[in-house]
Amino acid sequence: DRPRCHDIEGIALRRLADLYVKLNNPSEAASFFELNLARRDEQGLDGPETAEALQYLAEYLFSRGNEDERAEELCTRLLDYAGPQKDW
Repeated sequence: DRPRCHDIEGIALRRLADLYVKLNNPSEAASFFELNLARRDEQGLDGPETAEALQYLAEYLFSRGNEDERAEELCTRLLDYAGPQKDW
């Protein structure tokens, strides 16, 4: 259980995800990307930050051998975005 905060814009979630990527802790990074993606989905937000979260989570699941429905869902959503994420 993670403590609740009032990070409406998701700034802390994004920064924590980035921090854990830099610290080479992919499972913690994935958990914060997942939280931020859920928040963005709940608020109906799209954009590069959403695409980045989708890509990170898909890559994380594939790297763990979890090529399941969740990974497929993330990749399918990623196809809706233009840019380098789409080519992954």
